[in-house]
Amino acid sequence: MLKKSMAFLLIILTLAVITLTGCDKPEEEVKVPKGHLQGTITYENVDPDGAAGYANHAQVTMSGTGLPVRSAYTDVNGQYLISDVLVGSYDVIANFATATNIASMDFPYGIYWGQYSLNDAEKQYCDLTGPYPNLSLSLGNVVIADDTTTTLDFFLYGY
Repeated sequence: MLKKSMAFLLIILTLAVITLTGCDKPEEEVKVPKGHLQGTITYENVDPDGAAGYANHAQVTMSGTGLPVRSAYTDVNGQYLISDVLVGSYDVIANFATATNIASMDFPYGIYWGQYSLNDAEKQYCDLTGPYPNLSLSLGNVVIADDTTTTLDFFLYGY
């Protein structure tokens, strides 16, 4: 009986030691692929006497299928940064409704258009929606790659 108790105790102690110390090398931390999105948002009245500047406190939102929605606001220099974005393809919207310095812009003819520059490439036209001053510029299929910073600048023009 004593031998059975000792054998049972030895098995229990062995299992406890294996459980506490582990029986395999530790798993390596899984790196989730992420990138960043940054840019500048500007506006310009193209009238010869028109003003131009940076959109302060404009909201930039990015969303993608199966990906979390992320957003940021521009600073007084029109710059924004959204860090640690999951890799994928996103629709990005620059919303001027929240900008604190756009409503005072004088666009007497009510004609507006928008452009973008992706990774400092040549400017291209982009979608513009909404009535002034609640305008939004948007661009689809903005790809965020692993360990990379994508630059997307938006430009609002009007007169």
